[in-house]
Amino acid sequence: MTKKNLRQNTIMEVIAGEVIDTQELLTARLVERGFHATQATVSRDIKEMRLIKTPLEFGGSRYSAPSSVAGDLASSSVSERLRRIFAQSALSFTQAQNLVVVKTMPGAAQTACEAVDTMGMPEIVGTLGGDNTFIIIARDSADVPPILERLRVMRGDGLGRVRHRREAPSGPDE
Repeated sequence: MTKKNLRQNTIMEVIAGEVIDTQELLTARLVERGFHATQATVSRDIKEMRLIKTPLEFGGSRYSAPSSVAGDLASSSVSERLRRIFAQSALSFTQAQNLVVVKTMPGAAQTACEAVDTMGMPEIVGTLGGDNTFIIIARDSADVPPILERLRVMRGDGLGRVRHRREAPSGPDE
């Protein structure tokens, strides 16, 4: 096994055995186990391994493997769980040309982003997630309306309206 494979296997063991909520903490655990690891290395591993941050029941979040979000259940169950997490954590989404900016609860953006990735919409070129915000990249701005509609459905509609870039914010003067 290569050093990289050993490190990534160790990452899986670490995140399965304890709550790891930051790259810094994960880096420290790897160093404790004898690996020469930097935050940049861990960041690349997280991306390559497709680890996601999942919300904890009493606040906060932890790194998890996408398949462990719903245990060993079928992928449709995982997709359903991700959709529920999206519905519970997505606060707003706004169009910006061919992008959709999605605001979530702290620590939930990567999991919500994974829910969008599992939708399999051909209009979506890719996604990029942070801690409480992620973006959806559409092929062009004409592809955004069906994406917004799908997000409304996933969120359970009626939880607030989508603000489009061209709309002026409502205020007391209107």
